[in-house]
Amino acid sequence: MAFIELLLQHKEFFVILLLLAGIFAEFTYIKVLQLDIEKEKAASTTLQIRYDTANSRAELLQSQLQNQNAKIDNLQKEQEARVKAHAAELANANRRAANYKAEADALLKKKPTSSNLCISANDLINEEIDNGKK
Repeated sequence: MAFIELLLQHKEFFVILLLLAGIFAEFTYIKVLQLDIEKEKAASTTLQIRYDTANSRAELLQSQLQNQNAKIDNLQKEQEARVKAHAAELANANRRAANYKAEADALLKKKPTSSNLCISANDLINEEIDNGKK
């Protein structure tokens, strides 16, 4: 009670006490804000590290993707070259197959030369052998 009476009698002490309490509150608030700033700086540093890591991974992935696309392009070029190279071979094989089919059809159209089918078949075989030697 004596303290309250002293404050009521000397209002300047009360004002000083209020000012000191306000200054203490401001210093405390400043200290809390400084701690918050430090926490945010640490969080910002962590986020910057994560961001840099993500960027380097993205660059690596981009590089790998470009390499993969280049390899795919090379494979497509090789495939086109093979198709062109084998197209001539395929056409040649088709032409030879058509010739062989025509020769087989011609053989099938030939009539026996005698009444004995074995002799006729032997004559036909000998004729083909002679044609092959030419």
